[in-house]
Amino acid sequence: MLHDKTYCQSVGRRIAQLRKEANLTQGNLADALNVSQQNVNSYENGRLRLPLDLLVPLSEALGVSFDAILGTQRGQKKPGPPSKLELQVRQIRELPREKQKWACELLDTVLRTAQRG
Repeated sequence: MLHDKTYCQSVGRRIAQLRKEANLTQGNLADALNVSQQNVNSYENGRLRLPLDLLVPLSEALGVSFDAILGTQRGQKKPGPPSKLELQVRQIRELPREKQKWACELLDTVLRTAQRG
């Protein structure tokens, strides 16, 4: 569980940095994501895990790739076609809300299991 908290804090710091580089306030970003400013603050501080269904609109609002947000690439846009993960997240985003929630819960379970091992 500690690793999960550390990971959320790391992602949150990147979100805050990328938001500032994009000259957006937390309120601006909240409007773009259709969430409250308090939620953006909680994502940035690692108190809330960023929901999977916000990854696409967040990357669009910040003008960066998923990799830049998740820390798998140092803030550089990935040249070429979108990654398989980006395509899958876009497909999940098109699902009904209930199926999106199920997909997010499944992904959370996979990530927690992987972090333990």
